[in-house]
Amino acid sequence: LNNYMILAIDASNIITGGGVTHLLEICNNYNSKNNYFKKVIIFGNNNVLKKIENKDYFIKRDIGIFSKNIFLRIFWLIFILPVLFKKHKCHILFSPGGLIFASSITSVTMCRNLQPFELNEHTTYGISIKTIRLYILRFLFRFSFNNSNSVIFLNSYAKNIVMRTYKVCNYTTQII
Repeated sequence: LNNYMILAIDASNIITGGGVTHLLEICNNYNSKNNYFKKVIIFGNNNVLKKIENKDYFIKRDIGIFSKNIFLRIFWLIFILPVLFKKHKCHILFSPGGLIFASSITSVTMCRNLQPFELNEHTTYGISIKTIRLYILRFLFRFSFNNSNSVIFLNSYAKNIVMRTYKVCNYTTQII
């Protein structure tokens, strides 16, 4: 591979909390000399992108208005991201937020949110917008896991919860 590939990171749904922390740790520990990628293009919210250290091999792209709500982000993921992926000649898409819609793109996603997969009377909010949101997220994550080439689970518990209920892509990785 010889350090020529371009990695795209979709951070469009990473806005606050643990997602930002995880993205920053990935970026802070990235060393272009010891990796396969000569460039990393990060698509996300401008407030999050500002927190990522400027390095020659990082290209930060603000998604603008598409970070405002989930419907705009889904539109961005389906229609705009694939075009930008090809325009920048990217080789692999990494989605730490878990959503991938373009099955024609080589991609890796992460399972970081288990709440949509552990739905029961103790984890839902009755008939409410929050409960509907969890069911929609479960559908979207399941669709994304099946569309990606690989799914990274943060631990064996997460992997078991998702794999017990849904058969996802053929290749999964678990971080212990």
